[in-house]
Amino acid sequence: MLDQGGTSSGRFTVWGNFNTADGVTGNSTFTFNLTVKSGVGAGTSYHENAHFTGSLDPAVDPKVAFDKTRCS
Repeated sequence: MLDQGGTSSGRFTVWGNFNTADGVTGNSTFTFNLTVKSGVGAGTSYHENAHFTGSLDPAVDPKVAFDKTRCS
């Protein structure tokens, strides 16, 4: 819901990393956060967190992988 002036404000943050020691296996983590607030106090927040660990060969399934989102 926007206020009568139609103003909102917010912020977002993105962070990611990638690691490999041998070029064969590796891991990566990614986070994304977004918050939006209107002038009357209504708002939305969104968070995503993704991770994988395992082989870097696209033909091989990773050992651990998830992509979790939350919106409120």
